[in-house]
Amino acid sequence: MLAFLLLASLLHGQETASLEERLEGLHLARQHCVTCHLLPDPSALDLKTWHNEVLPRMKYRLGFTSPELEKSTNIQILREHRRIPLKPVMTEAQWLTLSRYYFAEAPAKPRPQVDHEPISVGGTPFEVQLPVLRLTNQSVCAVAIRPAAKEIWIGEDYPGTVHRLGADGALLESFPLSSPPARIRFEGGHALVAAMGVLAPNDQSSGALFRVASGTTATDLLGGLRRPVDFIDADFDGDGAPDFVVAEFGNNIGRLTLHHPGKPGSKPAELLGLPGTVALEAADHDGDGRLDFAALVSQETESLLLFQNDGKGGFRRSSLFQKPPQFGHSHFESADFDGDGRREFLVCNGDNGEFNSPLKPYHGVRIYRRTEAGMEEKWFYPLNGAYSAHAADFDGDGDLDVAAISYFPDYAANPREGFVYFENLGGWRFRPSTIKECIAGRWMVMASGDLDGDGDEDLVLGSYIRGPTTVPEFLMRTWDSSRIPFLILRNRTR
Repeated sequence: MLAFLLLASLLHGQETASLEERLEGLHLARQHCVTCHLLPDPSALDLKTWHNEVLPRMKYRLGFTSPELEKSTNIQILREHRRIPLKPVMTEAQWLTLSRYYFAEAPAKPRPQVDHEPISVGGTPFEVQLPVLRLTNQSVCAVAIRPAAKEIWIGEDYPGTVHRLGADGALLESFPLSSPPARIRFEGGHALVAAMGVLAPNDQSSGALFRVASGTTATDLLGGLRRPVDFIDADFDGDGAPDFVVAEFGNNIGRLTLHHPGKPGSKPAELLGLPGTVALEAADHDGDGRLDFAALVSQETESLLLFQNDGKGGFRRSSLFQKPPQFGHSHFESADFDGDGRREFLVCNGDNGEFNSPLKPYHGVRIYRRTEAGMEEKWFYPLNGAYSAHAADFDGDGDLDVAAISYFPDYAANPREGFVYFENLGGWRFRPSTIKECIAGRWMVMASGDLDGDGDEDLVLGSYIRGPTTVPEFLMRTWDSSRIPFLILRNRTR
């Protein structure tokens, strides 16, 4: 009740925290909040979001409880795995002091985006092609292009299924799975599929890695995984047998694991004991001839981590950057944008579905370059709900362009954010444009590849229309009637 009165008085312009109280609140935040993540800036969120959503969730992570919370399975899981203290780490009075600091310093309304070039319609190298396949439940949660076969593969949540399609989007074959797919990768004549168990946030160990080949049923490779969302299949230790690094995202708990399925009796090694790893990519990042990998971790960690192969079957972990917990990282990949032989990192942060939260001005697409001093942000474009991005020379002029999608665009003010093509103009400048069909679906996933064999990069956008936030009613009616599960963006450069 006291916290509610504090909020009400602040909304009416009344001062409730003296300078001394604010300094004490800041001290408590620096002492306790940083045990799990970077110190959050009060200006990162508006006052109502701090009061209604964030601080109530953070209170129980500091050991506080209530009769209602004691009924939650999340609390029991967090305690069991020692992710939260068994008793409060501060007094109730100290908690109110910490809360007063955030209430007093937070803006009444969310901050606006920084000025940026608007998104124009047209000017992309893509021609939109509607797929032959239509689905009642547009719940595409994985998509991949198989250039060698000129095929599209999509994964569907309702029900858990992988579909193999021709280049025109016509169905060729379907593979039922026990759960919704999250990532599809190809190896030789078959596909490898990470299936989450349950798509919604959970801590169940019901996920699996499957092998799928045409004309057969899906076969298990790895089981008992905690909501896996990505994986790498590579021979990291040079023994000739494939190894698997698996991003077990989980929810409250999760991990990053290394598996050697070809070695009898081997057990998975834990490389990171935290939830939230959302994307993985293998590459030789240090130039020593050995395959390393990078991992983007969301949740409270919000970091890009590099795992350097030590040549002995293990990895040396380092952090390339870490951001505050509200950042909402969603995707990354590496590419050499400036032609110096070293990879930059193309990173999206736009996850806005964990709870009722306003649009965030720091959501968007960024390119980071590694320097001797650390990671340097070379480019940023504010994009509400940025969820995925791919780099390729889409227009054939010799440099790398960027294609990005948003799962949480500002449908009211800027629906063009759903899909954006960024043409590389040189000097770390990119011109944004989109297609007129940018809101033909709600784009959760995207794949890039030469689908038609003409030498340029095409795109496929996968639509998952029933997400955790609301969209305008007319859009939902349109999506329900059109039944379009994905779009093919055929590149007409060549």
